[in-house]
Amino acid sequence: MPLASSLPWKRIAHAAGAAIAALSIAYVLYQAFDERIWEVSFEVLARLAGATLVGIVVYVLASLLLVLAWHEQLAWSGERPSSCTLSLAVYGRAQIAKYIPGNVFSLVGRQVLGRQAGLSQVSLAWASVLEIIGMLYASGLVACLGAGAWIGNELDMSAWQFSLLVGCIALGPLLALRLIARCAPLRRFVPANRTLPDYVRLLGVFSIYLPFFLACGLVFGFLLRVVQPEVQIDWLHVAGTVSAAWFIGYVTPGASGGIGVRDALLLLAIDGYVAGSLAALVVVAYRILTVLGDLGFFGLALLFRIPAAAEPVQAN
Repeated sequence: MPLASSLPWKRIAHAAGAAIAALSIAYVLYQAFDERIWEVSFEVLARLAGATLVGIVVYVLASLLLVLAWHEQLAWSGERPSSCTLSLAVYGRAQIAKYIPGNVFSLVGRQVLGRQAGLSQVSLAWASVLEIIGMLYASGLVACLGAGAWIGNELDMSAWQFSLLVGCIALGPLLALRLIARCAPLRRFVPANRTLPDYVRLLGVFSIYLPFFLACGLVFGFLLRVVQPEVQIDWLHVAGTVSAAWFIGYVTPGASGGIGVRDALLLLAIDGYVAGSLAALVVVAYRILTVLGDLGFFGLALLFRIPAAAEPVQAN
């Protein structure tokens, strides 16, 4: 009965998220047409096209950090794949499914492909939980660091007080995992014999996501600099803005791959930072970059074979 009663709320939340995503897409498209981005000079478009190609390469390489983090999370969960290439084959194939409406099909894909490779169902599920916590942790931390000056002013905090606040936030995942481990319905799914140092070690695994979000911010700032070379860029602030947009898009139900939500937030964030037509152009280029980057990452994963479950998967 409790489960049945919660389903309508899930449908409502998903429908609301999908509506927000649709409105966000409409807003970005309206701004792009209103600013007549097709009238931007050919020189700017050529520079932006070249920068987008460079950004795609950087994005694909940065995505390998996601594979490394997932590989280590599987190991922490008690199931280490035979090699990082197997993790790449599974993770990279499933990652493209994040664009399917529902926001869960990349996780489902890793369960299916991981089982095909002979990996434990429980370990795969636990690794997915760790990935969600780790990516929210890293994106939130980068967002806080990027908005440090603004947060400090708003809260009337000194630099050391803000550093202490960030330090407390950094311990959040550790506390969340300890609570999960103590929750009776979930206790049987928690890997056995995990001590406090094991949970602390997870913070190191989660930190693998930090350079990924910093790289995304670097790429977005690079696009801004290319279309308007004279713009003054606070790179950490840009990385924080991109990470905050990613965070909000990730937790919005119905916004598959953050499409629409992240784009609208980035457009609002850089409004007035660069000319209107250039701002819309950069946001559209960044979305194209990430989609093509995910396709390139998917293509890279296809180069590696996933062994059948009948084949032995040796531990390192």
